[in-house]
Amino acid sequence: MFLAVTKRTCTFNRRHAHSQVIASLGGLHRIHDGNNLDRALQAVERLDLEGEPIPKDLAYCILQGCTKRKDLAAARQLRAIMVRQEMVRISLFADYLIRLFGLCGCLSEAEEIFSMVRQPTIYTWNAIISAHANLKSSKQALVHYYSMWRTSVKPSKVTFLLVLKACTGLAKDGLAQGRMIHDHTKRCGFLCDEMIGNALVDMYAKCGSIELAQDLFEGLAHRSVVSYGALIDGCVQNGLNHIAFKYFESMLREGIKPNRVIFLCLLRACSKMGALEQVVQIHDHIINNGLLSDVVVGTALVDTYAKCEDIERACLVFDRLPTKNVVSWGAIIGGLAQHGDGRSALWWFGRMQHDRLKPDRAIYLAVLKACASNGSSIQGRMIHHQIVKNNLENDISIGNSLVDMYAKCCTFEESHDVFDKLQVRDIVSWGALITGYALNGYFKEAWNCVMEMDQAGISPSEIIFTSILAGCSNSGLVKEGYEFFNAMIVGYGATPTVAHYNCMVDLLGRIGCLEEAWRVLQNMPGESSIVAYRSLLAGCKTYGNRNLGKLCFEEVARLDPRSASSFAMLLKTYGDADMWEDIVDLQKLKRSRGVWKKPGRAYIEIATSVHEFTVGERSLEQGEPIDENIKRLAHRILKVGYIPALSFMEQCI
Repeated sequence: MFLAVTKRTCTFNRRHAHSQVIASLGGLHRIHDGNNLDRALQAVERLDLEGEPIPKDLAYCILQGCTKRKDLAAARQLRAIMVRQEMVRISLFADYLIRLFGLCGCLSEAEEIFSMVRQPTIYTWNAIISAHANLKSSKQALVHYYSMWRTSVKPSKVTFLLVLKACTGLAKDGLAQGRMIHDHTKRCGFLCDEMIGNALVDMYAKCGSIELAQDLFEGLAHRSVVSYGALIDGCVQNGLNHIAFKYFESMLREGIKPNRVIFLCLLRACSKMGALEQVVQIHDHIINNGLLSDVVVGTALVDTYAKCEDIERACLVFDRLPTKNVVSWGAIIGGLAQHGDGRSALWWFGRMQHDRLKPDRAIYLAVLKACASNGSSIQGRMIHHQIVKNNLENDISIGNSLVDMYAKCCTFEESHDVFDKLQVRDIVSWGALITGYALNGYFKEAWNCVMEMDQAGISPSEIIFTSILAGCSNSGLVKEGYEFFNAMIVGYGATPTVAHYNCMVDLLGRIGCLEEAWRVLQNMPGESSIVAYRSLLAGCKTYGNRNLGKLCFEEVARLDPRSASSFAMLLKTYGDADMWEDIVDLQKLKRSRGVWKKPGRAYIEIATSVHEFTVGERSLEQGEPIDENIKRLAHRILKVGYIPALSFMEQCI
């Protein structure tokens, strides 16, 4: 009896001590919410060292707190205590630990806990399957599912939702697995469940079987926004954008309100198609559904307008976004840089920095592209300094972009310096340096780089071959161009592409070998190349070959009836030959087709500012410094032998 009383007294004292520990931490609810987590861990560590068992309610709340904070260090500390006290044998704690390590991205530790559970319950199986499915470890998620299927544990609705998600992670390879799991849902009586039905539609669509997805969709007892979202997303993912829009229209007819997921899918489809008209329609629906203030939808809309080359609308939507994050800024800056408007891209980048937002990797790549397109070496150096400051110079894509930017700005010493410091040099690194040399007339240096690249065990790509041939063409290096063209075929075993033949036609056309260029053009493999015909038309304009020029013009007009440059070149050719009646006829044809030539643009960098000017326009901003720089540049151009073509009246063009 005395022993029983002593035991009851010890239990009472232990409970009292535990209550005091919990009270000192501010109560279980504070630990559960992630507050006082460090103090709670110190308390259980102390109890463990004293050989005292950890209160289960306290351990549970610490697990919840770690989960809310995604605190991996705390999770590992608690796991060590629970392993020592054999608490991981208790299914509830094992389940939570597996979920916690899965949430923190530590699958090996989740697996370690799972292996300690003697008799996993459905919750334990779901925890380990969920950890793998959420971290794109789809194959291992399915391995666990089939292991569970062979036991006496029956899959739950959650299990099927998880493994169907895992199948989508395998894309087309997951189709066979998905069909098998579909059969399992029938056997377990879940086929009529709405969530399972939607998950099956999603699985079939994302695994590339749109027809099966459509059949299941049509057989659903209730079609919701989730059902439509699954099918629309699958259609877009498989490139069936027109079908995605049909389902969107069907959804609207049924009176189902689209959500942000559906709008994001449709905007992605518009980006792929370049379908501006449909973007405008989607934009209207977004406004009507009150989603324009959603930063994710607004950013996607900016990105889509930019990719559809409507920069004006992209800027307008961006400017009206109530909240702008780094992704939003990346969309507008990247869109402008991709569109070739480097000056505006750099202006928006300046505004972003004024708002004290830290650029990410994508934004640095975009502004380096902008500097390259503008020849803005001064701003490029300033951005390079920021990249170093933010420890991004070792990123291979950033490094390659710096090489490219400096090379295109003709600052080859800096380009080579960055190239030499790259930890890894891939084909893009070599291509950036070689292209910079080639397109700026440094054929010897470009060729030396190709040989160095070959010695490093990297074979030149088609793009590098094209860049060198284009460089030869720009510099009028006929002999070198022919030698390289032959070396490309014989030495590297490359099959010339249309782009390579285009360069050769351009090269021959520039030096007046028009008939030979015509023969190369006629013997090109595949379909007619509008680029080659335009190049030869330019040669005909320069050397006054009216007959061949007319043939080239007819081909260009057939391939692109609204080509303004081809009209301009043939008009110039006729003007030089005083063929005024032909000019009048050609001008009439030009007007009837509504052809309009965009004025040429150029950039000049003064200090840290990039200035843009167009043909026939005087810049009002800092006019004198710009005019002085242009005059000096014109003088240098004349000095090296270039003369302006003044023989044809501007108004005729």
